[in-house]
Amino acid sequence: PGTLLVGIAQRNLQHALLVEIYQELEERNVLDRLSVLRLSFSSKAHPVFGGEEGMIHEKPLTLLVDIQKDGQNHLHPLVQSFGARQLAAHPSLRREAHEQALQYYRLQVSKQGKAPAQACCEMAYHLLELDRPREALEALADHSRGIVSFGYGRILLGLTHRIEATDWMKKGDDAGEEARALHDLALIYTRLPIVDIADNHLKAIRYCGRTLTYYEEAEDPLGHASALNVQGMACSGLPIGDPRRNIHRAFESYRQALAIYQQYELPNGQAMVHNNMGTAWMELSALGGEWCIGRAVGHFKQAVRLYKEGVDTFTRALVESNLGHALCLLGRVEEGMTHFQDALEHFRQDIWPLEYANTQKHMGDAHRLISSGKRSSRLIQAMEYYALASAIYEEEIFPESFAQTQHYLGVAHRQLALYEDSRKHQILAIKCYRNALRVYTEEGFPFNHQVVKNNLDRDMRNE
Repeated sequence: PGTLLVGIAQRNLQHALLVEIYQELEERNVLDRLSVLRLSFSSKAHPVFGGEEGMIHEKPLTLLVDIQKDGQNHLHPLVQSFGARQLAAHPSLRREAHEQALQYYRLQVSKQGKAPAQACCEMAYHLLELDRPREALEALADHSRGIVSFGYGRILLGLTHRIEATDWMKKGDDAGEEARALHDLALIYTRLPIVDIADNHLKAIRYCGRTLTYYEEAEDPLGHASALNVQGMACSGLPIGDPRRNIHRAFESYRQALAIYQQYELPNGQAMVHNNMGTAWMELSALGGEWCIGRAVGHFKQAVRLYKEGVDTFTRALVESNLGHALCLLGRVEEGMTHFQDALEHFRQDIWPLEYANTQKHMGDAHRLISSGKRSSRLIQAMEYYALASAIYEEEIFPESFAQTQHYLGVAHRQLALYEDSRKHQILAIKCYRNALRVYTEEGFPFNHQVVKNNLDRDMRNE
């Protein structure tokens, strides 16, 4: 008890000292404004908020700020609390602080990597605090790929829900503005790798329906084509209902979108739809139609041809990865691996981690499915690729990708049991299947659940 009382007394003394230092500071207004930042910040934030760069490295400010080795700064929790109270009491100062935060984060979003992905989420947050939801939505839609790639899908989902709840979304004063907003929301929902993927895709389909009605009445064919393409992605990725019917609904949307882009001679639009149609054929092939892979290759090659000029490197790399996957599944491994290497030149782990992992998983799939005299070595190589992908596919962040990789890793272990220690690989296969079933629930992913459950039951019987 005596030691406890001494500790409490020391903390109270430290608290009183920090309060006194804070109240006497000339730079107190700068710290108050910095308190709107939810993340750590660099010294470049100081001048944006009215201070001098490097000011935090001088005493007594060093007592109020935690300076880390990477140069990032954290305000002491007490200072954060003091600043929040000050800003709450002075709305004009609070608004100015959010404007300054917006300026700080805008300096970062033009780059690539983890920091810009975080910065975009924070930029959207401060735009919402400034009651500018349309700008927040545009920022999130434009940068949603990077945000998702670095595992900030749940933050993106929370911000999206917040935008949907704003008065701006409920008013519906401007039909055109509402259609563009619904299109952006649908696009974000098709990219979210969250377990509620069924709800996300159903919401995207609903939003696309309303958007298509507007663009049809407004006689805006290009807006119509873009919404059709997003609707196709939402239908193709819907994990509930009849999967074949969902994919065929996607094809209907893609064909209509492609016809419009061809009519207006827009190669990038055509290539985007060809890539999505190729992806849909690949999904259909997983349901038992291996002949569909050839159709997928045709669409991916069309996309590569159309993307040769005037396209962003991300999209080109995405198509190269998809084409490599399809070619490998057709047994054209050397040709497919060339496309994977082209994709990985852009999909570096530090810039596009999710896409890097997807490409590694595709290479694992290809080696697992190749039939040759060296099947055992191919399976070991497949596991190495799956391991690289699994290092990024955290269950809580990328649940569906995690489950799919665990399932295929289980299949690889079962196949390897034919060549090596069968008992060891059977146990590992069962473990992988169980990992996959934590995500592939009967309610959320009925088709995937049944496939994995069948594999688990068979291996359990053979154990």
